Amino acid sequence: MPPWAAGEDDRTVHFRDRHRQWYKATLFMQAFDLPHTTAIHIDGGPTNTLDKWSAIYVGPQR
Repeated sequence: MPPWAAGEDDRTVHFRDRHRQWYKATLFMQAFDLPHTTAIHIDGGPTNTLDKWSAIYVGPQR
């Protein structure tokens, strides 16, 4: 199973960490390519942690 999956709409992403724990992220903006993209990038910033200020890249959209 891939480490991420598109959610029920174009603003929701489910992703799995290295311990196989699943998380749900609600995006600030719609990512129209989300249901069709093959990869996403999660940017945790300089501390490499995920919080409400982190970014998820879906194709060219941030």
